[in-house]
Amino acid sequence: MRKIKEALRLRASGLTTREVGESIGVGRTSVSAYLKRAERAGLSWPLPEDLTDAALEALLFPAPPANAAAVYPRPDWSHTAPALRPDRSAGYLPEIPKASGTRRPSSAPIQHSIPLT
Repeated sequence: MRKIKEALRLRASGLTTREVGESIGVGRTSVSAYLKRAERAGLSWPLPEDLTDAALEALLFPAPPANAAAVYPRPDWSHTAPALRPDRSAGYLPEIPKASGTRRPSSAPIQHSIPLT
C-alpha cells in the first residue's frame, strides 16, 4: 500500500525527499511524484479529517478517461515494420571475419613503448 499520508506528513515536518523515502521505504523519486500529485490536486498537510485513503488515492491517481483510445490514439507502426525484420533487429551485429595470424602469441612478453623504471 502506498504511504502517501506519511510522506506528506514527513515532508511538511521539514525532511528532504531522500530522508522521507528512507523513512517510509520508497525511493526519493516516488516521494517526489507523490508530492507533485498532491500539489496538483491542491492538497497539503494537514489533510482534511474526512479524507479516507481511498478518496486520497482517487484524487492523486485518477482513472484514465473512458474514451482513452480517442484521447491517446494507437501509434501507426507500419513505417517501422521494415526496420524490425530479423536481419535488422536491434542487437543484431553482422559477423566480422577474424584476421588470421595477427595475434601475438600468448607466450611472448608484453613490451612497453616507455621504459619502466
